[in-house]
Formats: sequence, C-alpha cells, structure tokens
Amino acid sequence: SGRAGHVEYQRTLGALFAVYWLLRLDGDGKFGLCYGCDEDWNILTEPSGNDCDKKRDFFDNMDWSLLQDLTDHALMNSAERIEAMLCLTAFHDIMKVDALVPRVSRAHAPYHAHDAGDCIHDHDMALAYVLEHHPELMPSFMVLPVGLQRLVLFTQTKLCFNHGWFVQAEGTPGAMLSSLKRVLQGGSGADLAFYFFHWVTDLS
Repeated sequence: SGRAGHVEYQRTLGALFAVYWLLRLDGDGKFGLCYGCDEDWNILTEPSGNDCDKKRDFFDNMDWSLLQDLTDHALMNSAERIEAMLCLTAFHDIMKVDALVPRVSRAHAPYHAHDAGDCIHDHDMALAYVLEHHPELMPSFMVLPVGLQRLVLFTQTKLCFNHGWFVQAEGTPGAMLSSLKRVLQGGSGADLAFYFFHWVTDLS
C-alpha cells in the first residue's frame, strides 16, 4: 500500500472500532463512528481535531437506517458472524507485509493466473491463497465453523471486485463488474452484505 507499518496498524484498529460502533448504532455508535474517542476511551459527542465541519455534516445528514440495514443483513445478530467479521478485520491486510507474501507451490498451481513459483503480490489474493491452502497459519480463521470460513474466503476471492478501482475509475467496467454481476445473480444477499460491511469498516 506504500504506507508505513504503524499507519496500517492504526487503520486496522480504526476498522475494528468501526465494527464495534456499527453494532451500537442504537446507542452511542453514531458518535463513536463520526467523532471517535478521547485518550481515556470516552466516546466524543462533539467533533474535534481536523475536519470538524465534515464530521458534523456526516453525523447530521447520514441516513443511518442504511448502515443499520447493512449491519443487520451482514451480521444477522449472530455472534458467530460477528466473530468472523472481527477475525477478517484483524488479519485482512496482513499480506501487505512483504516478508509474508506467499509463493505458489507446484501442487497448487496455477492459482488465479499465478504459476508455480510466482509470488502473489495482491494482498487479498495472497490472503485467500494462505486461507485456502495453509489455514493452519491463521489460527483465528481455523477456529471458525466451516461455513464461516467459506464466508471469509468469499470476501477475498469470489467477488474479484476492487472497490478502490471502481470508485477511482481505474479499470474497465467489464473487468470490475462481471464477477460482481455473477454473484448478484446467484449468490447470497447476506454474504454480499457481509462483504460490503467489511468494506465500510475498512474505509472508516
């Protein structure tokens, strides 16, 4: 990503907090998501620091029912799905660490256009490779029920959809949307919501 390690660490913590606050939208979650907390972990009820006007504008004008609906559809008030989301949030960017980038073994080649011996530099695809073929390296993933392991893998490989590319128009529509269209036609709405919930928290 080009960001320093401590910056990526802070982004991961921010995403974990976003999961927590989205689960508390009927309480103090809106304040936490928009304004954060102080050094003593008390949630702020007024904007502070940079971009105060933008923070207040988002708080006042966001259609919070949309985020509540997304949360309900993605997590379904299920402790196991919440656990899966927290696991994914904690490790989803781990393959941005160069020393951890996997190399495709001969037994698994080809893997999504990667030949034997190739390093997988796309961090989402690299994580998917490890989760599929070496899940023992990710203990928090290993303890999830099989159905939720498949759900986490769905977010990494099946969609083949890069939100950043889409928003910034960095690819052709066919390349970006064909897999998403296929999933929408035959996939689970709850699983798709799980993916977009993850994306929202990662963006936060």
